[in-house]
Amino acid sequence: MIRRLIEGAGRYFPPLLVVVIFRVIGGLLIFREFVSESRKIIFPWFTQFSVKGYLGPVPSYDSWLYLFCGWDTEFYIGLARNWYFQPLYAFFPGYPGLIRGLNFLLGDYWLSAVVISISLGVLSLPVFQRLAEYYMTKTEALYATLVFGFFPYVFLFTTVAYSESLFIFLTLSSWLLYKHDRPLLSCLACAGVSLTKMYGIVVALPIFLDLIAKRRFRAISFLGLPAIAFAGWLFYCYQRTGDWLAPVTAQARWAETYGMAFGWLQQNLWPPLRISSSEDLIRLGFILAFSLLVASSWHVDWKLGSYSLVMLVLLLCFGTVASLPRFLSFIFPVWLVTRLRNPIPVIALLILFSLADLRLWYQFIVIKAFIS
Repeated sequence: MIRRLIEGAGRYFPPLLVVVIFRVIGGLLIFREFVSESRKIIFPWFTQFSVKGYLGPVPSYDSWLYLFCGWDTEFYIGLARNWYFQPLYAFFPGYPGLIRGLNFLLGDYWLSAVVISISLGVLSLPVFQRLAEYYMTKTEALYATLVFGFFPYVFLFTTVAYSESLFIFLTLSSWLLYKHDRPLLSCLACAGVSLTKMYGIVVALPIFLDLIAKRRFRAISFLGLPAIAFAGWLFYCYQRTGDWLAPVTAQARWAETYGMAFGWLQQNLWPPLRISSSEDLIRLGFILAFSLLVASSWHVDWKLGSYSLVMLVLLLCFGTVASLPRFLSFIFPVWLVTRLRNPIPVIALLILFSLADLRLWYQFIVIKAFIS
């Protein structure tokens, strides 16, 4: 029996190994870019982080951890070390809470953040592949997993110390557990997603719709778990700040203090399709492409199509404009639309994606703002 299980699980290893090997090789190549002629290594983010007292001791200027730490990593580390203060209520507690917990074992907040992100990012691949097998052949699912894992924004943000790895792992697990008829465990995963991102509660929508369609009304009570988790966090925020909507207030403060734009629809649809730069044009193309994928996901599963549509609307209305490519890339049903049967186009896509992966990863490290 164990042998059959191992042989059955063998099909999940190729995508996982390919992505892991590419991460290792890519990391080594990028690391070499920061070695000067005097063999001294100085990562840009060391200079940024070392002057911020609330982060405590930061990794040394030549630490390999700076391959994975930058931008919002400092806020997750700050939360793990000091817990919440304004305006950091914009970040939900799932990821910093895990960093705080693992730090008790590893004794290093930065290493803990990297280990969690990379581990869950890698584990998301077999979970996605198993889920994809419900909707396509095993070969198609394998190819879809490779495309998903190598897509530049998915690759980058499941490599660096961000909350996306936790978000996508729990999101995929919630629907896979539900497909395995484990509604209680599925809703526990949904509760975890609800504590990871502000829009995480939406992951319960396809489960709710399916339970209604199948008239499994008693099982709907399990959906109280993500609702309680989400409401509990808002209540905690209220206890700390006196504001029931502290995360929303924090976002408004980010917008005011740092000049960040929220809500692509409000910012760009009036005047109609306002385009002021090439970056705006690229972002518009990205949004249109993912909107088509969202529409196509209805043909895969109408419950997942509903989830995709709600996520798309929420992100376009309330998400950070600069971060939309990252957010949209983690609407997982869009990757179930991919049904490639011929390895040639898959290989071509992986080559193109791998080049973009390395470029995006390098830009993350050298502080290029458009990928934040």
